[in-house]
Amino acid sequence: MFLLFPTFFLSRSGLCRLNTVLLLVLLSGCAALPASDIAAPAAPSLRKEFRRAYDAAIEQHRAAVILASPVVIQDFLGMTLITSDGQRLRYEIDKTVYFALANNSHPPYGIYSIIAMQGYGELSAAQLAQLADYRAAILASLEGLSDIGLSAVVEQRLLTILERSRDFIDTISAAGTVSEAEFLAFVTPLRPLFSANFQLAALEQLRQFRAQMQRYKADFPDQDWQKLRVVVMGFHQPRQLWTPKQFFQWLLREPDYEHRVVYAEFQHPFFGTRRAEAEDKALELLTKVDFDQSAAAVFLGDRTGLGSDVLGGYAKDIIESWGPSTFLD
Repeated sequence: MFLLFPTFFLSRSGLCRLNTVLLLVLLSGCAALPASDIAAPAAPSLRKEFRRAYDAAIEQHRAAVILASPVVIQDFLGMTLITSDGQRLRYEIDKTVYFALANNSHPPYGIYSIIAMQGYGELSAAQLAQLADYRAAILASLEGLSDIGLSAVVEQRLLTILERSRDFIDTISAAGTVSEAEFLAFVTPLRPLFSANFQLAALEQLRQFRAQMQRYKADFPDQDWQKLRVVVMGFHQPRQLWTPKQFFQWLLREPDYEHRVVYAEFQHPFFGTRRAEAEDKALELLTKVDFDQSAAAVFLGDRTGLGSDVLGGYAKDIIESWGPSTFLD
């Protein structure tokens, strides 16, 4: 974020140093002290003092505003509710159907990943070994598919994906080679099955999160749910149209820009032992987004002004004025 409005104030430590020098001068007299002994106070850095002021304000805003109302930190298939009195309640959806859909839709993508290591053509010994391992995993999944408790329609979809993946591995392993046309002939008929699985997986998340939020509201009627804020933790690749973010935007009637629902992008896992660290970072981001909106309204006349690069609009106009790039001509 480009910080448009640096702020200056004399820090307490800087003030003490200045007062010490002035006191020495007054008590001893200027002539009594060599010039080298009268140290001029260091000029405070605008950037340093702005960061000091901003960081202090963020810390106060987090305690007085953000955590004064309920906050939800959402992470993939779970979420943590923090109530205004500091309670933390953990919820995770029933993942049985979701992971059955995900794990058993992946084999064609996994096969593609193995092929992509060297590209289409002759398969190396290492690729053939990986395909054999993948085939064994597919067989194990086929054996346990009926034990999951899926509907007959869903089970048949997954069965089709698994069996065709097994058969394709057998075909290309026996040939020792694979072409793009062969792979497309294998995967194209499966696309409608992927689509149906994705739709059901989205429904699994949405209906369970919706039901849990209703339970939270019923269980904690004293919370100011009108001021609920949500920070959704996710990764860069699925950032656009991330399902949990869409859900909470719908729930809170969120506008297009980040207001009460904020997306926190991570480049490392935020599960297991790293969840506490990630939740703290997510809360910090939520606080900064909320604080910056009020500041942007004052300084820029637009609450959304600091939600993107404040130079961005100017840069866009400048770049458009240059016309098409000839860099690659």
